Amino acid sequence: MTHGDLAALSATETVALVKARQISPVEVVEASLDRIERYNPTLNAVVTLNEQAIEDAGALEVSLRSAAGSQVLCGVPVGIKDLTPVAGLRTTYGSPIFSDH
Repeated sequence: MTHGDLAALSATETVALVKARQISPVEVVEASLDRIERYNPTLNAVVTLNEQAIEDAGALEVSLRSAAGSQVLCGVPVGIKDLTPVAGLRTTYGSPIFSDH
């Protein structure tokens, strides 16, 4: 499956394929990051990326081998609106005033 194919999957399809081990969380994150890299210069929709996303996906891959990896959206990358503070990530609230917050 190509990165373009992975990015086109629904959340339900992604979860099913990850749990069936037909695709890995790392592949899904890489496809998402590729898509962001391709379209974000035009859209300017993503302000801050989680620099640990691929590492986190790798850890999730390991946890899938146990019950700990059975969360509902296991393997689905999620974008968090820049108005919601997330520990360890920059939050700008969409304003240059908070660019380093």
